[in-house]
Amino acid sequence: MSIKARNLDPVLQQAIGIADGIAQAKAYREYEADGAANMEYLKHFLNGASTTIDITSFKPKYIGQLLIIVCTDSTNDCTAKCASGVTWDGSNNMATFADAMDSLVCIATSLTRWLILVNLGSVALSTV
Repeated sequence: MSIKARNLDPVLQQAIGIADGIAQAKAYREYEADGAANMEYLKHFLNGASTTIDITSFKPKYIGQLLIIVCTDSTNDCTAKCASGVTWDGSNNMATFADAMDSLVCIATSLTRWLILVNLGSVALSTV
């Protein structure tokens, strides 16, 4: 009998789902050109060494999903945009990384909202 098939407290089931999601997440993806975020990855590295990077479609796959975005090179600004109808903090849907090692650590509180747990450096939030 699987753990999910048992009659468990809903909060415990949610925690098990989060742990399963972290265990299944791929390590990291580095972006060196514009494109859509691949949400199979836990960590997203934005490398603006050659050009401005604009990554779109950050959308939670499940509640409790963790997301880490790091600007590894800020020669050119990097932006991370949420998918349509999704926000970083309830109102803003774009994050701009202007300095190397600027980072966001987020958790999905719903399928339409990321909660920013850590804003390391000075990642600027705005609305597009």
